Amino acid sequence: MSGESYRFKPAPLRRARNWRLEDGVLSLSSDGGEDWSLPLDHVTGLALIDTTIRHTRMRRLDLKVGSVTRRIGISIDMDAPPDDPDLGEHLALMQAIAAHLAASRPALPVTLGETGRTRLVLFVIGVLSVLFAIGIVLASMITGLSGDRLAGASVPVILLFVFGIAIGGNNLPWKGEPALPVSLLPAILEHMARRD
Repeated sequence: MSGESYRFKPAPLRRARNWRLEDGVLSLSSDGGEDWSLPLDHVTGLALIDTTIRHTRMRRLDLKVGSVTRRIGISIDMDAPPDDPDLGEHLALMQAIAAHLAASRPALPVTLGETGRTRLVLFVIGVLSVLFAIGIVLASMITGLSGDRLAGASVPVILLFVFGIAIGGNNLPWKGEPALPVSLLPAILEHMARRD
């Protein structure tokens, strides 16, 4: 396999980073030298995360090797053109990694969405949101808040409650994380490329 190079800025205020995939080894280097390298045969699992917060898309492919996670991520404005060079290079790198792993280890699991501590933090945020919504309702009933004021506060409290249920329910720590084999990842990334 000949070497392939990729260069993109992971975020608007960050310097561009250099990635190289050669003979099944992925390496990352900044302008000061090599940061790390990883033989893709050592990867024990992957996670694909594609999230939008406010007006920023955060896309990431996590490569897991034992307890170590190497993240290949980008944060980009939602108004970025579809032919944005950073977004294109990032997607091309993810596609190259997916193609390599799909050919060599098609049953390797790919988790969709956040994993580990991040998943637990999102669950806790959901639980706290639900508890705060219930607490606001109870406090307003105990203090004898007038019906007009209670009606005015009902929409934000309901939204807080629904937000908590949605975030907490989607990140239950005892529920298995959705996963699929890496052999399907190239098709998913191709769909993401067309969607962008």
